[in-house]
Amino acid sequence: MIALLAGCGQQSADKKTEQQKNETTRSVGGTRDEHGCLTSAGYVWSAVRNDCIRCFEIGVPLLPVGQTTGSAAYIVFNADSSQVELFFPDGAKNEILDRRKLPGGGYAWNIEDDDTKNVRQIHGQWIIEQRGKLLYKQVANDSIRTVFQGGDGKTRRLYRAEVTFYPQRESASLRFDDRTYELKQYVTADGYGYRNDSVNLRGKGEEATLSFTNGLTLSLQSISQK
Repeated sequence: MIALLAGCGQQSADKKTEQQKNETTRSVGGTRDEHGCLTSAGYVWSAVRNDCIRCFEIGVPLLPVGQTTGSAAYIVFNADSSQVELFFPDGAKNEILDRRKLPGGGYAWNIEDDDTKNVRQIHGQWIIEQRGKLLYKQVANDSIRTVFQGGDGKTRRLYRAEVTFYPQRESASLRFDDRTYELKQYVTADGYGYRNDSVNLRGKGEEATLSFTNGLTLSLQSISQK
């Protein structure tokens, strides 16, 4: 995850909100697993998050190669993306992979074993492969809309930004302060980046930094995606 430049107060508020949500979830009756996760509401235990999660809310969905519908596998990153956890639709045991830098640049997640699964991005799409064989591929969407909110670290104002990503076109559309900005994707060592002459959006996982040439810099957190 990209470290937030400022806005510690906002981080604390976000953490409190998340804690309250988890406490509320756990106080509701229903079927639970050994970790206390409310399975009847779709929660499962994530070792890399050390918490009960719903994969469809925070994970990246991938389908078996050759399928366009059906039950998805999910990849879930930990806080700094140094590890990824694989959740499989067939109930197979979760696998945890470590991030490693690739010789040609970029990263892959695996373990030092020829039989390990390998997670990486190709042309903006996440894949899971094993021994060079493609097993799962990120669900192809023409667009992914994400709503961010956050602050500038200097004032109490809460900003909101709506971003529609177009993976196949390597572009994004940013809606901010009643204006729309068209951004082009650029190569980054990690995470993603989109920009034009006046705006730069850098992000990874659920966090992003939005910078304007007028000096405004925002630390943002994803609050929805569809």
